[in-house]
Amino acid sequence: YPKVGKRGGICQTARVPKIKTLITTLDNPPTTVKDTPDWICRVEEARLGVALTASVIDGCRGIEHANCTCANFRTGCDRSSGIFIAAEVDEIKKHTCSNGKIMAFMTIKDSEDLVNCIVFGEQLDKYSNLLVSGNTVIVAGDRSKKNREDLVIKNVWQLT
Repeated sequence: YPKVGKRGGICQTARVPKIKTLITTLDNPPTTVKDTPDWICRVEEARLGVALTASVIDGCRGIEHANCTCANFRTGCDRSSGIFIAAEVDEIKKHTCSNGKIMAFMTIKDSEDLVNCIVFGEQLDKYSNLLVSGNTVIVAGDRSKKNREDLVIKNVWQLT
């Protein structure tokens, strides 16, 4: 039969340990209950096909070193000290030129826009481990002289 608790509630004696376990679990959850920007982004992409409220790079340390966003770059951002963009590598395609040298065409994205990038041989060899689709990086470079919409990559740093 149900017993009357100290506070006046009714509870079966067999349920008391289960309820205490539930209360302990709520007080000390086994996993974090904090929604990180990376987690929000991945869930939105998985369920909606697109991240709406957060970008993968929003939760990264080191994004303060960027001096330009993808949208700023596309609207004319030009820095004499170089352009630094914190972004996620969206796509990279390697290409062999007629002279036998290898280069890559890459797309990076942040929460605002996309930027097309060109990575030439030496930089491609040096940073190939960082230039992987889905990786978060800071890219540094200058506008292409042939097409001002493209960023020619000079340096790459990993964001964590």
